Amino acid sequence: MSPDIVITSGGAVDVSRRSTALLGRWPSAKILIFTEMGPDAAMFELRPHKTELGQLSAAEAVEVIRNAVHRER
Repeated sequence: MSPDIVITSGGAVDVSRRSTALLGRWPSAKILIFTEMGPDAAMFELRPHKTELGQLSAAEAVEVIRNAVHRER
């Protein structure tokens, strides 16, 4: 059984690494991390997202992939 939320603490430097590891173990949980830098905290979660694209030509598919890659940067 997966927890709804995991609450932990950590250094500001390892927040992303820690959240990734915890989401890998419990992908449906929300991860709340309090940092050692006072009241700072961050919430991480995996949320499925779907965008309907309809029928695409090969050129349109390439453009969708390029846009997705550039959006991640």
